[in-house]
Amino acid sequence: MTVPGTEPQPAPLDPRPLVEAALAQAFAWDRVGRWDEAAALLRAARPATAGNPQLEAEVLLALLRMWNGQDFIQMPERADEKTAALDRLDAIAEELSDPLLRAAAMHERALDLHVRYFHGDGDVEREESLLREALALREEHGDANGAAWSLFYVGTVQQVMHGDADAAARSFEEAYARTEQLDDPVLTSYVVRHLGQLRQTGGDYDGALPWLEESLELRQRAGWYAGTLAAHHALGSLRRARGETELAREQLERAREVGERIGSRFMLRFVMDDLAGLPAEGEDAAQRGTRVNALGERKA
Repeated sequence: MTVPGTEPQPAPLDPRPLVEAALAQAFAWDRVGRWDEAAALLRAARPATAGNPQLEAEVLLALLRMWNGQDFIQMPERADEKTAALDRLDAIAEELSDPLLRAAAMHERALDLHVRYFHGDGDVEREESLLREALALREEHGDANGAAWSLFYVGTVQQVMHGDADAAARSFEEAYARTEQLDDPVLTSYVVRHLGQLRQTGGDYDGALPWLEESLELRQRAGWYAGTLAAHHALGSLRRARGETELAREQLERAREVGERIGSRFMLRFVMDDLAGLPAEGEDAAQRGTRVNALGERKA
């Protein structure tokens, strides 16, 4: 006979399988631009991580990576929530004395500043410092994939913020060499895109084309809608610079279609501007200049 109150108690439920399932589903939704659903799922999973700071950090990193990607596309207003997540991740990294988690937190904070730069509220010096420190920690502690990501973003600071094409090329070429040892097609798509952009801005349109086409192919194979939008836009801009009006229109229309599907706001402005700057079918350059000027739009 069992004495009341002495019955064996069930073992506590392990939250990791539930949280890992939520992380996997959120990642899948992130890939196809279902960001609100992904964020809601991760928020709902976070209470299950109570008492497990390492698991909580995994959820926070998933949220921050998704938000930093989404903010290029949609510009949502959630600065307070994002800042709170970054601060909590810093605190967990300190609590666990985990250098790689600290590096990941630095990298995501740098990307937040990177996004803010494009919306007029960045801090280039701090962004670069965070990226370089994250890179050093990741190299020191053997995180090859994370180090390649941080190196790539150091290159973007050199290219975009400092206008130093030579330094950026060195960073991108080293990052590209590292991707050959990794299985990260999205990272590779970023690196080859920027290698192509450097060639395009240098006037080498023929040299830029295969890099941008490779970037699009990698993003399509990964099923990454937001990245595919950006890749179509980049190819459309290059085709336009090459004087290939109809090929440019085709790429830009594809970018518009994807952008409307995922509810882009920020990127669609550039796509629609570029479409508006293209001449109508059969319209010559002189007619285009007159039409664009009459409408107050910029020339192609």
